[in-house]
Amino acid sequence: MLESLLGRSLERTLPVPSPGPVRPVDYRVYDLGVTEMTAVPPEEDLAETTIRDVRVAFWNPVRPVPGGLQPRAVSNFGDVLGPALVRTMVGANATRPADSPVAPAPHRLLAVGSVMHFARPGDHVWGSGVNGKVPLPDLRGLNLVVHAVRGPRTAELLGDQNLEVPEVFGDPALLIRRYFPQLSGLSEQKRRLTAVVPNLNDYPSSRFDPRVLNPRSSFLSVARHLVASEIVVGSSLHAIVVADAFGVPARFCASASEPAFKYLDYLEGTGRAGTEIARSVDEALEMGGHSAPDVDLDALESAFPWGLFGREPADLAAAQVEA
Repeated sequence: MLESLLGRSLERTLPVPSPGPVRPVDYRVYDLGVTEMTAVPPEEDLAETTIRDVRVAFWNPVRPVPGGLQPRAVSNFGDVLGPALVRTMVGANATRPADSPVAPAPHRLLAVGSVMHFARPGDHVWGSGVNGKVPLPDLRGLNLVVHAVRGPRTAELLGDQNLEVPEVFGDPALLIRRYFPQLSGLSEQKRRLTAVVPNLNDYPSSRFDPRVLNPRSSFLSVARHLVASEIVVGSSLHAIVVADAFGVPARFCASASEPAFKYLDYLEGTGRAGTEIARSVDEALEMGGHSAPDVDLDALESAFPWGLFGREPADLAAAQVEA
C-alpha cells in the first residue's frame, strides 16, 4: 500500500524530462586533497537533537531567507538524514530538543556528515568525515571515541593526530536500505530517467535544470526520487550514497564549491579508489554509474555505539521479529 501510494505521488510530482537540449550543469574541478581552506564555521552551525538521552549532532545552520523572511534552518537532506537514521536504528519514537529544560544528555554522537571539525571533548564518532575545506583543529586531548569513519582519508588525518581509528569505513547512510525498507519497492517503479542532485552550495546555479532536485527537500522525499530514478548524478555526497545503498547507478560530478576530498574519501572507503569524478552532468551521464560499493555493512552497523542508547543490535532484531 505504501509503495503504491508513493509511486502515484512520484508519478504526479516528478517533472517530465525536457525533450529539447538542457543547459548542462558544469562544476569546477578542485584539487583532490585538503586545499583551499576557509575559516572554521561557527559552532552554531551544528544542531543537536536528543535521542534516548544521547545528543546526536548534525550540520543544520540557520540562514537568512531572500525577501526579508524569518531566517530558517538549511535542512540539507544529507545532513538531516543522520538523526533520522539513528532514531530508526535505536527504535526511538520520541526525541526532545537539545535545549529542553531538563538535564543535558551526557553523551554526544557525530554521525552522518563532514563534521569532524566540530568535535568536542568526549564525543563519539560513527561514520563522520573530515570536511576538506575548513581546517581540522587539534583533536588531541579531546578523548574522542571513534567507532568508524567515512573513509581512509579521514582516518589518515585523525591518525596523524594520534587518534585511535578502527579500520571500519563507510558512510552510515549506506544503511538506509536496512532501516527504511519501504523505499525498496520504489526501485522497481522507475519514474524518472535522471536525477541530478547538486551540493547545497551548487544548487542556486543549477536549479533551472528540470532534472535537478532541491537538496533542501525532506530527506525522505529526496530518497524516494533517487530510488525511483534510472541514474543519479551530481555533487551531493549523500545523493550518491543513497543511490549506492539501493543499487541505483550513480556518478559524482565535481563541485564548484566543495573540494573533492569528501567524495574521494567515501569512494576509497567503499573500495573504489581511482574512480573518476565527472566534470559536468553531461559527462557523468556519458560515463554512466561507477562500480558498486565494496563495503562491509555488517561491520559498519556493528560499530554503531548501541550501548550509548541502551540497545544492542539483537534487541532491535528481536523486536522486529515479535512485531
